Amino acid sequence: MIVLSVGLTALLLGAWYTGYVACRQVHTVTTTETTFRGQVVTRAPPSPTSSLAAAGRGRGRGRGGRAAGTFAGRGKPSNVLIHGSKPSSSSSSSSSAAAATEAAAVPERYAVLIDAGSSGSRVHVYSYRPAARSRRGHTAAATAPYPVVRLPGQIHRVTPGLSEFAPEGEGVVESLQPLITFAQQQVPPRLHTSTPIRLLATAGLRLLPEEQREAVLAAVRALLGGSGFRFRAEWVRVISGDEEGLFAWVGINYAAGRLQALAREAASSPRRRDPGVMAGRAAATTLAVLELGGASMQLTLMPWEALPRGLGTRLKLPGVDRPLYTHSFLGYGLQVAWFREAMLVQQGGDNATDPCLHPGYSSYQSGVVGSGSFADCAALAEQLIMVSTSSATSTATAGSSSSSNGGCSYERCSIGGEYLPLLAPEKRTGGYGSAALLDPGSGGYLIMATESFYFTMDRLGLPANASLESLRTAGTRFCSRPWSDVEQELVVGRGVSEEHILKVCFGSAYIYTLLRQGFHMGPREAAYLRFSNAVERPDGSRVEVNWVLGALMHQRST
Repeated sequence: MIVLSVGLTALLLGAWYTGYVACRQVHTVTTTETTFRGQVVTRAPPSPTSSLAAAGRGRGRGRGGRAAGTFAGRGKPSNVLIHGSKPSSSSSSSSSAAAATEAAAVPERYAVLIDAGSSGSRVHVYSYRPAARSRRGHTAAATAPYPVVRLPGQIHRVTPGLSEFAPEGEGVVESLQPLITFAQQQVPPRLHTSTPIRLLATAGLRLLPEEQREAVLAAVRALLGGSGFRFRAEWVRVISGDEEGLFAWVGINYAAGRLQALAREAASSPRRRDPGVMAGRAAATTLAVLELGGASMQLTLMPWEALPRGLGTRLKLPGVDRPLYTHSFLGYGLQVAWFREAMLVQQGGDNATDPCLHPGYSSYQSGVVGSGSFADCAALAEQLIMVSTSSATSTATAGSSSSSNGGCSYERCSIGGEYLPLLAPEKRTGGYGSAALLDPGSGGYLIMATESFYFTMDRLGLPANASLESLRTAGTRFCSRPWSDVEQELVVGRGVSEEHILKVCFGSAYIYTLLRQGFHMGPREAAYLRFSNAVERPDGSRVEVNWVLGALMHQRST
């Protein structure tokens, strides 16, 4: 069986999809979250299926839709927040209160950011108070070094993604205008001209040829320039995969109060501390982030160990005084991976069967029928991530079993021969956290798996702390269900779109394979994993966040 390279696959997908889109009318429709047709979400967490790509292997439609910066500086890392614990207020309550009083005196400001993803665009409207600024020895900046953002932000979503408006950008205005109107309604009119509006696009536009990408972005700039908000042409751009990963890490750790804890540690600790202990404390304080989008996947974390030369990225954020590890795996998002799996299946000819589709499902467009085997679907997923079965248990040789994955020049490698950092501490002690605080059984966790990781697990009915074995069991059970039963229960009975449901079987096998084979997670690492889009805030409430909040933090804190 032929395995196409990711780059070649992206080009083939682009050519195939351009022809497909020409045969149908691109449109934006809205439904409510309760029907799980999530095409518009307003100030509410998206439905479990709404952020899965909006088109798929529907009958007569085939697989529709295309899945498809620089940071520098240093800060200094009173209370480190270890996972499973909450920050102590005893040593910082008075200074925090003073900072809060000062912050309350600052007028509230607004920011509008549009996330142009592969399957849709979402506008986020945030209100915030700027970070405290030191003056004449005042301590407010040490205790409140970050903007105070009102969470959750106001959110409105439309589909499809902007990549569907290539090659000329026709239709961009009609697609994004509802987002502009929504933002105008959320921001007080007197503040429109002082409120910045930005659009940051991700992997969907990264996959487009440059000329087509620029045509789409030019249409966006023309629209935002006439929105009445403060705008500059350079505020519309395609961010890199590494930026997306870094922003996700910042947003999640800000919302959870982790960055603020690091900043307080930096302000109150003696200058000279054991570097090894401080590195461990910083890693134990922050959450690693695995983000599975439509066209790409990101891994970002504060490393537990020294990184190989050239792999660290510094953020100019208070308290973040160590380089972060981040890597974006373009072409490994759920939507693109699903397309690639379909191409593998269709190499079998007219009588091909797809183990990632339910028994009894048939696509009259492609002729493919489903066989519903989780194990066989996982075998196809292995081909997509280009690892061999033998590499799953040997991190020292991971990635070296096939020349197609680029080889492995590090002690540990993940997909494509990329460096694989430690995902969890090798020891649960060491001066930076007690065994209890770093014990998953005590509620501690270190890794958040977000976006399509979470959506797929939620659709399977699994909890946030589900084990990989329970994922395999649930996936096996779901894949084997006859399509007639699934369709009746979920499509007809609950109004879930057929395209979303069809991706769940593949998603379960793909995620299982990514974590076990791609990132070599054993029971120890997986015990620290949480599948969720929401974090617990210092006050005990939970809030849903994504990389857009991190982009705001970076813009407002640097």
